[in-house]
Amino acid sequence: MTSNLLPEEIRAILELLPKSADNAPTGEVSSRDFHRPKRLSSETRAALVEQVVRLAPELQRELQAALRGKLTIELVDLDEMNCDGLFEQLEDPFAIVRFEVRGELGWAIWDLAGAVGSIETSLGMPEVKDCKARKLASVEKTMLKRLVSYPLQRLAKLWKLDLKDVRVVDIREELGTWRDAGPTADSQRVAVQFAIDGPGGQSTLRLYLPGVVGNSPAPAAAKKPAPTAQAPEHIAGVPFEVSVRLGSSEIVLADLLHLEIGDVIPLGTRTDEPLRLVVEDRVCADVKLGMRDGNLATKVERLRPRGREE
Repeated sequence: MTSNLLPEEIRAILELLPKSADNAPTGEVSSRDFHRPKRLSSETRAALVEQVVRLAPELQRELQAALRGKLTIELVDLDEMNCDGLFEQLEDPFAIVRFEVRGELGWAIWDLAGAVGSIETSLGMPEVKDCKARKLASVEKTMLKRLVSYPLQRLAKLWKLDLKDVRVVDIREELGTWRDAGPTADSQRVAVQFAIDGPGGQSTLRLYLPGVVGNSPAPAAAKKPAPTAQAPEHIAGVPFEVSVRLGSSEIVLADLLHLEIGDVIPLGTRTDEPLRLVVEDRVCADVKLGMRDGNLATKVERLRPRGREE
């Protein structure tokens, strides 16, 4: 690594760096799984979560009215996911509400035992005990579709999704897959998970919605943190190099000359270890690799005080 700064200029810049983690940057950098890339930024995901949390009380009132009994519903998780293998662990019997958004399939999966208890209550049974998963009769399927449609329609309206062909399926051949949309099919879905405590006991309702990414709300503009120090005017415009060090390895020249495509060189760094932020050959911080606004980014986990570069 070459430097275009004089030693005294480097020292002056290092003097401006924070001396402790208390002054670490506050920008959010979300973790990234490179095998399952995501398109929602952490800010956009947070905006979606806030919308659903605000929606939950109204949704709870609607379901209580439909069931004529007490029920609570709250958001457990909201995230973007790949739908490959979504039904691999699915056991019979099941009853899933399937729907379409602009030709892409989506699904609503309610724990069947919990759904049975709610359905029986909505059909007038005075007391429901020991609900078990079982195949639903035709009238029960109609009621399942009605109950699931409350959260489904609310979210569709919130995120401007055009729902079509909403129906209950209980055989695997009718579930479909994300590939059914053809060559332009998108495997990504926004998964919304609700916890329900109602007549059937505690259960989970999971909604897998296509088309949310393009209609997701824009996050509020974040205020940039004020700089912790000002550079001296005479060096404020001087460029210097900042890099993230993935790792290093020592090999003998003979091995280096015999490298071929496909050879692997261990870097001596574990995948769960922090990386090193280097400013002009000096390690200044431990960082975590992530993603922001569609680009690779790093989040400062720990600043290294001067003289401590272990």
